[in-house]
Amino acid sequence: MYDRGASLFGDGAGAALLSAGPAPADGKLPAPLFATHTVPSPALYHPTHYTEENNAIEGYMAGEDRSTLPRPIPTMDGKGSLRLALGTLEDVDRVLEMAHERYGIGREDINAFVPHQTNIHVIKKFCQHVGVAFEEIPYTLEQYGGISTAGIPTGLAEHHAAGKIKAGDIVLVCGYGAGFTTGAMLFRWE
Repeated sequence: MYDRGASLFGDGAGAALLSAGPAPADGKLPAPLFATHTVPSPALYHPTHYTEENNAIEGYMAGEDRSTLPRPIPTMDGKGSLRLALGTLEDVDRVLEMAHERYGIGREDINAFVPHQTNIHVIKKFCQHVGVAFEEIPYTLEQYGGISTAGIPTGLAEHHAAGKIKAGDIVLVCGYGAGFTTGAMLFRWE
């Protein structure tokens, strides 16, 4: 069954290593700045079809046929998830506000922007909000598919390999995920 409302999320894995280093000579952004928030998952409010009795390990171990037990049908509120994903922009604004207040860093000082990539419309809204042309970001959705927040380390690796991020650059990343959690981080690439 095709659920058009569930087309926002994919899955993938990635990692990026952050470490402390010497303070930059210009005194700007000596440590990463970040903002996050979490909204309870709407899934927590829906009853499940599973019960302790139906899911008891003893039944599996005894070889009982579990194929006829009622199973929940996974669903997703795609429009609701989209609204929550766009809440990530609040985190972006908080990080940029902190950067400006503490270090005088403005949007014009950002050398690279790497957003979460699950939906081209969301990516374009992120770019528009940050003031970065869509063509300037490492767009990985077509190459790797929807790999969820793993698009951030993947995008960083792609941008670095293409020579678009170099030592000393100020990088902004933002993402969202199940839970529902959103976040943004501004850091210096070394």
